Parts: sequence; structure tokens; C-alpha cells
Amino acid sequence: MLRNETSLTQSDLINSLVFFGAPSWCLPCQRLLPVIENISEEFDNAQFIHINVDEADELVREYKISSVPTVKIFVNGEEKESLYGLLPKTTYIDKLNLYFGD
Repeated sequence: MLRNETSLTQSDLINSLVFFGAPSWCLPCQRLLPVIENISEEFDNAQFIHINVDEADELVREYKISSVPTVKIFVNGEEKESLYGLLPKTTYIDKLNLYFGD
């Protein structure tokens, strides 16, 4: 399940996909949001977090978000992958399988 947050804790970064977007004005973000929501139902062993960049200036600076959508994958608190722009659903699934597959 995808949950909305305005801050991140260390436990949020354990096995997680963090989607930085701006759904109110970013068309690619609007298109990606339901894709990530759908994917989140397929992976029980990962957290899925949505950060609205318009409501989380501190996180935007901390994670150096310069464009949206940006998706970051964290494993045990360490950033492993960053994906930029609207990519095919299979790209996200392949990356998640790489890090969180059975």
C-alpha cells in the first residue's frame, strides 16, 4: 500500500520505494501515481511512500530532488537506485524484483 508522508524516518528507509512527485501540477506524476499504487499491492516485503514535493521542502533539499517524478529505492536505509521521469511499469517492477524479489 502506498502511503503519503511529509517526512521520513530511518525505519521508512528500510526496504522502500519513495516516490517524490507533485500530483497537483505534474502530469507525469499524475500518471505515475496509480502505477506505483498498483505495484505496491504486489510487493509485501517493501514499503511504498509518496512524498508531495510541494509539502516537503526539507526532504526535497535533503534528497536533492531536482525534477519530478523521482523514485528512489532504499535497502536497509541505503539509497540503491534513483529513477527519473515517467518510465514503463516494468522498469519499476524489475528494479523492485532486483532488490526485494523472492
